[in-house]
Order: sequence, then structure tokens, then C-alpha cells
Amino acid sequence: MMPMLRKALWDVRWTTLWFGLGMGLYTLAMILYFPSIQHSIASIKAMLEANRQLMQAFGVTDISTLSGYLGGYILNVIWPLVIGGFAVVAGSAVVAKEIASGTVEEWLALPASRTRLLGAKVVAVAIACVVVVAATLVAIWLGALIVHESLSTRGLFAMAAVMVGFALAIAGVSALISAVINDRGQAAGIAAGLMVASYLVWVIGSMATDWHWLQNLSIFTAYEPQRALETSTVQLGGMAIMIAIAVVGGILALVAFARRDAIA
Repeated sequence: MMPMLRKALWDVRWTTLWFGLGMGLYTLAMILYFPSIQHSIASIKAMLEANRQLMQAFGVTDISTLSGYLGGYILNVIWPLVIGGFAVVAGSAVVAKEIASGTVEEWLALPASRTRLLGAKVVAVAIACVVVVAATLVAIWLGALIVHESLSTRGLFAMAAVMVGFALAIAGVSALISAVINDRGQAAGIAAGLMVASYLVWVIGSMATDWHWLQNLSIFTAYEPQRALETSTVQLGGMAIMIAIAVVGGILALVAFARRDAIA
């Protein structure tokens, strides 16, 4: 298992590096801009008040605090789409990449069951998701130190737990699609389409009172990093939903891959 896991980690190293580095640097740059936001807080609050419903839909609340600023400008909008994109790219490649690169026969010829082969890749994708989250966490911690803002250590780890759960949920679904569909582009397109649809459902449910029930159909409803950061607690219901999606997606991917008659 370990040799296969090391190989799987090696395969996703560059994707993980660039996504982690890019998200970390972006997050750090946005935090360094926070003091400038504080100097213009009166005009910004007036703008937010004029667009209250739209801002609330995207989780923008009190941007005069660092946690509120992070929620509105990074955690609630940009970050889930970026990590979702990473999870789609990495998850949809677990099987389809071997087919696209023409190495599927050599991969399947290894002295291990299909469950172990795919399991190693699924675990590697999960580790990669944790690494990207860790890069963001370090950037937030470093940025808070630079701008002399205080964030609870417990809150940071609670926030990171929610972010990991979300990333794993998207990766689990993407891996399942990859285990069923041979074409990498098609698998990634379907996974990305599902994520975007879930996002739009969440936005519509947040903005329209009559459509508020739509939020119950979106994974983004369970994703509450700002709340975790501010309360230093993880909402167990939402976390359980995300982990359940990740686990079920991973298990179904293993089952589907093991039962396939032909992979080419």
C-alpha cells in the first residue's frame, strides 16, 4: 500500500504545490490589504448597506473585523471555488489520468487488488486537500501576525476542519465520477458542473426568501468556515454531512472500480 501511496502523492505533487502556493499567497495579500479597508470602513459600510441582501448572500457581514473580512472576501466565496476546483482536478484524475496517459494496463498489472490501487490514489488526494488547506491556514496565521490582529488558535483549527471537510466532499464525488467514466475531461466537467450547480442553488436560496429551501440541497450550506473561526467550534451537523459525502463517494468509487469489467 505504501509504495502505491507514495507514487500517487508524487503524481499530484505539482497540482498540490501550485494550488497551495497560489491560494496561500492570495490569502496573505488580501490580509495585508485589510488595514487599508479599515481606513475606508465608513464608505465601504455604506456600500454594503446599499447592497445588503446581496452581501449577506455571500456571507459578507462586519468587515471591520479580520474574521468578517476573511469570511466575506476569501473564505465564503473565493476559497471554496478554488479548493473545489483543486478537488475536481485531483479527484477526477484518479482513474481517468491513467487511461489518458496510456499507463492503465501497467497500473492494473501491479501485484495489488483494484481496491488497493484506487484506495492509494483516493488517500493521496485527501492528503493533498489537507496540504492546500494547511497552506491557507499558515497564510491566515502569518497575515494576522503582520497586521497585528488576533485570531483564536482554536478558531483557526475549527475553520481548517470545516475547509478540509468541504474539500474532501468535493474530492469524493469527483473520484466516484472518475471511477465510472473513462474520459478525464468528461469526468472533470461533470464534477465541476455539479459543484457550480450546488453553488448557484446556495446563492439563490440565500438571496430569495421564497427559495430559501434550496439551501438544503447544497453542500455549500454545510460549509461555514467563518462561523467556525469566530466561535471556535465546528457545527457537527454540517461537518457530518460533508464527511459522509466524502466517505460514501470514496467507498462507491472503490466498489465501482472493482466491479468494472473493462477499463480502457
